[in-house]
Amino acid sequence: MSDGSSKKHPVEHKAAPKKWWHMFRLRDDWGVLMGIVISVVALLAPWFLLSPLFQATIPHLAVSVNVKVAIITGATMLVGLAIIAAALAAYNKKFRDLGLDKPRLLYFANAFVALFVYIAISLVVQIIVKALFGQGYNAEEAQELGYNALSGLELTIAFVCLVVLAPVTEEIIFRGFMFRGIRKHFPFWAAALLVSGLFGLVHGQWNVGLDVFTMSLISCYLVEKTRSLWPSIFLHVLKNGLAFCIVYLYNGG
Repeated sequence: MSDGSSKKHPVEHKAAPKKWWHMFRLRDDWGVLMGIVISVVALLAPWFLLSPLFQATIPHLAVSVNVKVAIITGATMLVGLAIIAAALAAYNKKFRDLGLDKPRLLYFANAFVALFVYIAISLVVQIIVKALFGQGYNAEEAQELGYNALSGLELTIAFVCLVVLAPVTEEIIFRGFMFRGIRKHFPFWAAALLVSGLFGLVHGQWNVGLDVFTMSLISCYLVEKTRSLWPSIFLHVLKNGLAFCIVYLYNGG
């Protein structure tokens, strides 16, 4: 007979180790494949989806070229964010799961320090690449953004698109959605290098690509350490804001 002092305890089962193919599964959360695919779709699909609408309406708008550029870029970014939102909903996630928690002053301080680190490293990288490739590499090549001779309201509109909307959108796509999917299956530096490489590639210019590649590495580090996307967003805003002031205010571009 049992004296009642002994009770059966549930058997504890250790979680089975993940197999390499789990990085491609569609259940529960996105992995490497879906992280990259959905991010690329969010980045590129809006241009193809909205292109017929742009062709039918934009040429007939009685506004300046600068405003037309802002409408096109703004609309594609918002649709890109909508695609990410739909993907998150499909996985029963929200934007806060990407690290969009409550903004804190400390996050901005982190980004401010990171800005100087990024500038220093980027300059060193540009010098090294220039020394290696000589005339075959133009570190001074200007990035074509479509805006020219900005002033007044147009300057404000372009500022919102380039310094606010673009950083938020790109950080959510790359350091938010894509990095999260890749990081679940790869060590930090492998994930950071892959995300940063793709981020540099989509910018289409060697000098710009190398510059944003450097920024992305630091942004991934900020996300890894703080578990928040805000330091990365703030760094991107500061970087674009500085570039905006140099190009459109100081140089009058």
